Amino acid sequence: MPLLMLLHERRTTASHELLFRWMEKLTGVHDAVFVVDREPAITNAIKKTLPSQTIIYCWNHIIGDVRTWVNGNGGNSADEQFYAASVREILAAGLPTEHEERSENAHSRWSPAFLEYYDTHLAVAVTASAQFAIHQVSYVMLM
Repeated sequence: MPLLMLLHERRTTASHELLFRWMEKLTGVHDAVFVVDREPAITNAIKKTLPSQTIIYCWNHIIGDVRTWVNGNGGNSADEQFYAASVREILAAGLPTEHEERSENAHSRWSPAFLEYYDTHLAVAVTASAQFAIHQVSYVMLM
């Protein structure tokens, strides 16, 4: 259920900051979890306007970014499925140690080009959004 909506012409951090300032003013929110699509304007606005809030990245958008990268870099359908499944497996790790093991295993099977892309663009988001991280946030929110 939407709390607020932002109708805008361009995806700018400033326009999203306005939305989050209004949200904070209207709700007084202090312990929120934002699930976002990795759009820099939204992420940067949350970090600037509500720096203590938790950001989790949507798994579907992460996998979509993997598929887009594979397709844009000469990969075929099998490559797309392989890399998407590998990243999904990392996301599904229920414990930090499991996340680390799955990451190391995947890294050893990935091409150098995909590994560079992952490390540069996805690793932080995948770690922040893995199942174990979501459970930690859920546990804190329940306390």
